[in-house]
Amino acid sequence: MITHLKFLIFFLTVICSKGFSQIKFACFENDKNPELKISVSFDKNERAKFVKYKGQKDSIPLYYSKIIKSENPGGIPAVYWEKIYLEKVNGKVTGEYSFTNAGTYQLDVTYTRKKDKKEFYFQIIESTVSAIDGAFREKPCF
Repeated sequence: MITHLKFLIFFLTVICSKGFSQIKFACFENDKNPELKISVSFDKNERAKFVKYKGQKDSIPLYYSKIIKSENPGGIPAVYWEKIYLEKVNGKVTGEYSFTNAGTYQLDVTYTRKKDKKEFYFQIIESTVSAIDGAFREKPCF
């Protein structure tokens, strides 16, 4: 009886951790400087929550701002969307991340630094793509 109970607890733990995983990640690299990489964590609804730059100790929280949708008749994707997130450091907006459903894996990122409006484009790192989850993975990129 105890053996069956232990097995049941183990089984449910494994199933629940796979089926109800709250966080997933996507890995991106800058198009002009492949050494500049970011790991973005998403919640179960695929909303970006944190971005972490390779080599940095801490992640930066992202705050959902808005979504912009536009029709793309006859195109792929049929509906183009752009989700905007604000980057805040010490309570102050320092930049903006724009996630779109464009790009090879239907997800790319443009970061606009607030102080000088300089833009940085990031694309999915192909070697991190999962055959099952596409652009997403279960573990942080770094």
